[in-house]
Amino acid sequence: MPEHPASGNAVGQARFGPEPVAVPPTAQSGHPPYLVLSWDGVTPSARGTTSCLLGGEHGHTATGVFAQWRWDGRRLDVRTGRFGFQPLFYAVSGSTLWLSPSIPQLLHQGAPSNFDDAALAVFLRLGIFLGDDTPFQHVRAVPPSGHLVWQDGRVTVTGARATVPRRDIGRDAAIKRYAEVFQAAIESETIDPSRTLVPLTGGRDSRHILLALHAAGVRVPCTTIRPAPPKSDEDMIVAAAVAAAVGAPHTILETTHDRYADETEKNLLTSLCVLEHFWLMPLVRHVAGRSLVLYDGIGGDTLSEAKYMSADRLALFRRGDFRRYAEQELTPEAYLPAILQHDIYRRFSRGLAVERLEAELETHSDAPNPVGSYRFWNRTRRGVAPAPFGLLSSVATVRAPFLNDDVYDFLASLPGELLVDRTFHSTTIARAYPAFAGLPYEDPEAPLRPATAHIRPFGMATLHHEVAHALRVRGRYARRLLRHGPYTARLAALLAAPGRIMNAASLANMGLYLSQLEELSASS
Repeated sequence: MPEHPASGNAVGQARFGPEPVAVPPTAQSGHPPYLVLSWDGVTPSARGTTSCLLGGEHGHTATGVFAQWRWDGRRLDVRTGRFGFQPLFYAVSGSTLWLSPSIPQLLHQGAPSNFDDAALAVFLRLGIFLGDDTPFQHVRAVPPSGHLVWQDGRVTVTGARATVPRRDIGRDAAIKRYAEVFQAAIESETIDPSRTLVPLTGGRDSRHILLALHAAGVRVPCTTIRPAPPKSDEDMIVAAAVAAAVGAPHTILETTHDRYADETEKNLLTSLCVLEHFWLMPLVRHVAGRSLVLYDGIGGDTLSEAKYMSADRLALFRRGDFRRYAEQELTPEAYLPAILQHDIYRRFSRGLAVERLEAELETHSDAPNPVGSYRFWNRTRRGVAPAPFGLLSSVATVRAPFLNDDVYDFLASLPGELLVDRTFHSTTIARAYPAFAGLPYEDPEAPLRPATAHIRPFGMATLHHEVAHALRVRGRYARRLLRHGPYTARLAALLAAPGRIMNAASLANMGLYLSQLEELSASS
């Protein structure tokens, strides 16, 4: 069995051996690369792609967010970048190893599909996987700064989260330094405005990027996806105002009317590791085939100003009350007892989820900002990163300036108490770019839009999917996750009930995910 990562210094990012073959973005999404290695006790055998680079700039440099492997006929070397944000998964059973950026591809190639009870217990209540967990017991994400070696049927895996010492600094000095280090990160890049695009929202991260580019004398186009109902148009309106203020061309993309198709495709492209991000599919289609560089704001909110940061959460960390933090972090049981098979609900229990989350929380207790550290290495790495580095990186090159080493090292060193009032990032932007300080941010209290016309077709399509799935598998294998009757009855009732459409959306989303997960597991 592999040795799983332990705490310690991060593994270096040095390249190894001859330059690996860069996999074109379209190949990553349409035909994910893979490698399967076996050992019969005398001779290794291999099938698949023996040398591969995922991510990196221009397909020839292994820096930043990347993953790569090289098989020389005897030894496999695998490395990941400092943050482990480029998806790459491996499975080990006996003396056989499977490797791919796609879990569906791993299972298609024969990797074991036993469920990971603790991982799924957390996912059902949190919507993300923790650490290196996946839905499957034998499938793991390669860790941050990861180094995996397979030779003669034996696997070792090392890696560690990037850690930085606490920085004691005054608030004004910290704001000034943040502005400087971020602007320097933007200006260190070679930028071709003709092939650069900033996905712009009404929030802080993308605005910080756009204003830093503007300050560097670079004018690049922006695009905004109109939020799906019931969200208001506030995000789109604010983004348009920001783009106009800097004189940037701005394109509005409409949310697709076929949410079912987008949810289904998104689930597979993100290896069934996240529930959200269907709304990003119009942007994926918009940039496909255009060889663009996208600037993504991943990490900015988590590291410098986050809505989840609070004095109460920080206090729970400071006194080591990880059990209470875990209980508060996990959502209520809601519909889970009714829609899950009884044995599955017992296996994927809330108690098991609390234990797994409590253990993860404790590993962040020594960070200068333990709340931010926990969120960055779990919510950001496993829940958010699949959007830029699973979906968008399949059709474009993605740059993430908040993951610049200097930017990360500075922000991660700040004590949580400095960020607890949730104004640190806003104040930094206002002071760094005073000419634009008056521009508003998205108002979270803006009136919602009617959602029935958007959600009901999604719910009905999901309902049809579940019925067809139940008929298709009858007699082939026992239902392993959903209780078909209670689930379909509950979803149908919510779709027909005025004022319950958002409950229907949540239930349809979870049901579609579980049906796809079951189908994937059963087909392997």
